[in-house]
Amino acid sequence: DACTSYVVRYSSTVSVSVTVNGTHVPKSPFTVQIVKAAPPVLVRAVLNPTGYRFEVSFNIPTDRGGQRGYTNCANLFDSNTLFLLGTNPRCGWGNDSAIDVYFGKDASMLNGDRLTLHPATAIFNYARNSLQASGWTVLESVPILPRPNLGGPNIASVCDGVTLDASLSSNGGGRAMTFAWSVQLGVQGDIALLNYLAALPASNPVARIPPQYLVGGQTYVFTVRVQNWAEGVASLSITVQTSSSPVPQVNILGPRSRTINVDTDLVLEGVAAASTCGG
Repeated sequence: DACTSYVVRYSSTVSVSVTVNGTHVPKSPFTVQIVKAAPPVLVRAVLNPTGYRFEVSFNIPTDRGGQRGYTNCANLFDSNTLFLLGTNPRCGWGNDSAIDVYFGKDASMLNGDRLTLHPATAIFNYARNSLQASGWTVLESVPILPRPNLGGPNIASVCDGVTLDASLSSNGGGRAMTFAWSVQLGVQGDIALLNYLAALPASNPVARIPPQYLVGGQTYVFTVRVQNWAEGVASLSITVQTSSSPVPQVNILGPRSRTINVDTDLVLEGVAAASTCGG
């Protein structure tokens, strides 16, 4: 038996003749249509649980477009996609079939938004004998729950008002979170207080409640609802008792809950101030 192989690098139609001792074998010569293999196809883009990056996957191993290391993504995605990725996003190949994409500053891409390959992106299959990759997919988010952190007094004088601080909330995926404030009904003046809290800007992690919305001798249960850009939602509540008498304003700095190693010292720092009520 004899076998001869040829590498054909371009699509074409060729005539193949096979002879033995100068005589054509049956059906020789015959025509062969040579075409390129199917291109790599985008199959999905899945958000990483951190919310800072996502992975874009192809259906087959690629030649990585001849790229190594990380780039600014401009040679991979079209202008609309780059706009959603923010300023200076970073792209790099995690393996032959997947691109890791890190959001840039001011990214605005959301779940369901489209990612489209740049028309000039020269990505082929691993053997480099395919058509050029093209097309689009959409971003799929995964559950990313924010971690609310709510600070405030447990006891407060009415005339001092109450300040609730959720600015140490975390797990926002690198973007600003929104905050919705509420109070448990059942206390005197609760409807006016509820309306005041509902009108606070969603971008503000601090709720400052003026004295006129508070009544002495009441127990208020305040709740903050925190939402991140990946549509993850979590809530946290704090109970505040109000007094008509002057009460020192005492706060422990930092988050109300902390995680430390067993061999690490726990350092607490607090601040105190006299009530503005006088007396």
